[in-house]
Amino acid sequence: MVFISDYELIKRAFNAKNNEFMGRPDTVFKQILTQGHGFNIFFSDYGPVLASLRRVGLSAVRYAIKQYFSINIVLIALNC
Repeated sequence: MVFISDYELIKRAFNAKNNEFMGRPDTVFKQILTQGHGFNIFFSDYGPVLASLRRVGLSAVRYAIKQYFSINIVLIALNC
């Protein structure tokens, strides 16, 4: 485990070009929860799998928010 306390060093360690510190450790807990596959947004290593999971998750949240607000606008209009 690595602890970094200097702000400038943190910025250098966690930039997009240097992904040495962006991975997640392989633990027994991770193996149990993901059944050995590791395809989970919480346990995926930094890379294309995590980027795809993040993209799908964000688009699902955006879609849900749009649906929620469009339904509420219609309900408000009907109540007036």
